[in-house]
Amino acid sequence: MMAGTGCPPYGNANIYGNANIYGNANIHGNANIHGNANIHGNANIHGNANIHGNANIYGNANIYGNANIYGNANIYGNANIYGNANIVGWAPRAHQTLPVRER
Repeated sequence: MMAGTGCPPYGNANIYGNANIYGNANIHGNANIHGNANIHGNANIHGNANIHGNANIYGNANIYGNANIYGNANIYGNANIYGNANIVGWAPRAHQTLPVRER
């Protein structure tokens, strides 16, 4: 099933609810996009990734593996979220690798 105006999902991917896919975004594999999630730009969602809630994924973000993105999370830029990662709710915006500073 497909919501929004973007490309159709490939493989066993599902898009439902009020989710929107647009721009050059790609959804494939066993990915699930639902709720009020927005996927756009050149974002790539695949594997068993699950995007839901009010999550906003855009830019060149790549979400894959068993990653779970939900709540009001914003993932953008060249971010790569993968494995068993969980980005939850009011998480900071992830768009690049941040340096660790010592005090």
